[in-house]
Amino acid sequence: TIEDLRKNWSKEAEERIKSELLLAQIAREQKLSVANDEIEKELNAMTDTKLKEQYDNFEGRRYITSLLLQQKSLQWLRDEVGIAPLN
Repeated sequence: TIEDLRKNWSKEAEERIKSELLLAQIAREQKLSVANDEIEKELNAMTDTKLKEQYDNFEGRRYITSLLLQQKSLQWLRDEVGIAPLN
């Protein structure tokens, strides 16, 4: 039913938010950061010019930064528990 779908979406959204908050906390505590050249590398890797234009602004760069910080936080967590990198 629609109500069941809403409950599932709500639960999934809550879990996603908790995960993002955890990764943000790890990034803060571990003083992880993203350099401008890392953002440029991500932008340069985009082959779709419209997509690149969409992200080549303040908000887009901020979004890319948050994704890279999440990736670094996950990698830090993997390193801490001894899980091999995904790459």
